[in-house]
Amino acid sequence: VLRRYSGGSQDYQIKLKYYLEGGRLNVKSMLDTMSNAGFPVTNQMNILDFGCAAGRMLRWLNGLGESSGYWGVDVVGEDALWAQRYLAPKCKVLVATRFPHLPIRDGTFDFIYACSVFSHIDDLALTWLCELLRVCKPGGHLFLTVMDEHTIDELHNRRREHLERDVLANNSIHASVFDGYRRAEYEMFTIRRSQISSLKPESPQTFYRSEFIRRTWSLYADIVDYVPGAYGYQSAVVLRAR
Repeated sequence: VLRRYSGGSQDYQIKLKYYLEGGRLNVKSMLDTMSNAGFPVTNQMNILDFGCAAGRMLRWLNGLGESSGYWGVDVVGEDALWAQRYLAPKCKVLVATRFPHLPIRDGTFDFIYACSVFSHIDDLALTWLCELLRVCKPGGHLFLTVMDEHTIDELHNRRREHLERDVLANNSIHASVFDGYRRAEYEMFTIRRSQISSLKPESPQTFYRSEFIRRTWSLYADIVDYVPGAYGYQSAVVLRAR
């Protein structure tokens, strides 16, 4: 379960530290962002971690206190089943499909977060956004992170190793495509696109212009805050469901 954490390191202790400490810091940053936006997250809420993996962030919601409303979903069955086994009964964890459907009733959640998830969805991003809004209560909030022009600047100028390894997969073709889009007047672009027709898994890397996010996502929900760098080099979009 830990093999995907902490980049290319093979050291178990490094991966475990990233899984635990990284998750704790990400949750703290998310909760601080929500409080600063005027919408603090409490244990009175039903909460969904969309793309929970092995519960790296979900496990730290214990700090909010006891609640029966902690849920997680992920498309990677191995991770989700591990979290299902070891985080129960505190958390309910489901394996989801890559297509926009959640087996959850309308208006179930007060708060939904998806960290480093929409940065890896390409064609179905808006459809998934609408599905999350369906299961969010009217007036509930979402914390979604994206890669944008702030991310590109951070990766290109200060995190070259991460760019080459994790975003471009050390592939010169991906690097060429990325540079072409980066220099263009893009609104959004994806490299390493998913290959749904062949069912071959890929890891799409999707980038947005922040103005495009504000213009398009606001058609479906109210954007109440946009915070560059709220999740590492990714920006956070805080939305309110209508």
